[in-house]
Amino acid sequence: MCGRLQEELRFCCTAPCLLAYWTERFEWTDNTHSLLDHSCAGRAISRLDPAGLQRIQKLRCGWLPVNWRLNREDPDRPPGCSACCPVDSVEETVDHVLQCPSTLRRTLVTGRISSLTKTFLEWKTDPVICEIFTAAALHWVQTPQDNFVFQVPADIPSRDILLSAINAQNEIGLGLLFRGFVLLEWRLLQEAFYSRWTGSRGKMDTGEHWARKVVTWFFESFRLEWFQQNEDEHGADEFTQQVILSRRLEQTVRQLYSIGDAFPNRERPLICKDSIDTILTAKLHLQKLWIERAEAYFLRAQKRIKNQQDSSQRAITEFFLPSNRPSGTGSG
Repeated sequence: MCGRLQEELRFCCTAPCLLAYWTERFEWTDNTHSLLDHSCAGRAISRLDPAGLQRIQKLRCGWLPVNWRLNREDPDRPPGCSACCPVDSVEETVDHVLQCPSTLRRTLVTGRISSLTKTFLEWKTDPVICEIFTAAALHWVQTPQDNFVFQVPADIPSRDILLSAINAQNEIGLGLLFRGFVLLEWRLLQEAFYSRWTGSRGKMDTGEHWARKVVTWFFESFRLEWFQQNEDEHGADEFTQQVILSRRLEQTVRQLYSIGDAFPNRERPLICKDSIDTILTAKLHLQKLWIERAEAYFLRAQKRIKNQQDSSQRAITEFFLPSNRPSGTGSG
């Protein structure tokens, strides 16, 4: 799927087009995106490694980070989720990854959400916000077809703002929390809670840092569930592992042959005397053996070249030996 939409993905992940793209894709009103905390989501994304950044970009646009999934390698295999409905396969989407009723996957995601309160309280989060986030996430995973309702106690400070934030998050979509679309109101409510905090407060205890950690937590939740689903459905069987290994070996062989091609013809390494097709068509264990020998060969060759370069260079002290120094003028 992502391969076919590569051009569109490259377009929608550019900054000037993102807001317009999300507004159209998620059917937001014109002012909905102004309610979201884009700055903290951007800071959370900036801390990701390149692979994580690509995965989260696709996640936020509503596409699965399929990469080399089995349904890409084997066209005859149905691309849907076979864990919950093996006969009539359900379409595998970002939402279904988190809502899949499979016992193992449901246990994993609900266990992760149940740990939300403990983690958020370590960040000195308002307990009411912890309860709302936990209840909202569990509600969306288990009963997404029903409206989310949370009874806010009457004596809670900023009760009206809390109710407004709940309604706005409902309108935007509870599932978008896992994509990092968190309302700006949640940050303001947490900042107000920090201002009422009577205990010690560190310099990192601000609404901005809190919101960044919340977005990161939801990103990590999707990553864990996605990796589990990959392992269950696409990575545990022996055939898939053979396909993945074959792809990796082919890539490594081509890289090593490109190094050998850089040598002059008269100095071409003996390890590359056979054609590359001969290596790629060999059995996997023979390819692994060739790669080990080639890597060891090029490592030794690199050391020999370095030693030759070092031995051909004259030390700078040789230019200042007494016999080479210009004779001084005598006084007589």
